Amino acid sequence: MKVCVGTTNPVKVRATERAFLRAFPDREIAVEAVSVDPGVPPQPVGMEEVHRGAKNRAREAWNRGSYSVGLEAGLIKVGDVYVDLHVAVVRDPEGREAVGTSPGFQLPPDVTEEALSGEEVGEVFSELVGVREIGKRSGAIGVLSDGKVLREDLCELAVLMALIGLETPR
Repeated sequence: MKVCVGTTNPVKVRATERAFLRAFPDREIAVEAVSVDPGVPPQPVGMEEVHRGAKNRAREAWNRGSYSVGLEAGLIKVGDVYVDLHVAVVRDPEGREAVGTSPGFQLPPDVTEEALSGEEVGEVFSELVGVREIGKRSGAIGVLSDGKVLREDLCELAVLMALIGLETPR
């Protein structure tokens, strides 16, 4: 089974492979990273923008006969706070799409404030903790949870949740 991922970020690519291996344990999975333009700002804010980025990534990476995955992270307002959340859109070989999300988590207030002003969470957090390209590593969640939860875990869960929507009878 071929799966095209609308990113070259190794965390998102590995997470997609893990999700498909869990969902289809008896299938051989070949995952391909595809560089695409998500069509949203580097730091998406709001569910509509985050979803649009994931959808655009999945559609840009899609080839008939394959699955495609778009993963986008962004800040979503929940009550009076923002949480960092990943949204996945999975497109099946026929072109049907389904959406899934990861669990969300709060960032330190100063990181959220800078991200809301246009800075990328990954860039801000990388500077804060002194780890280059943290979004291609454990992610902010990896640091905040002391390694108990990694960005790869959140991405994998978002893809798995989207796959449920494709497997559910419509």
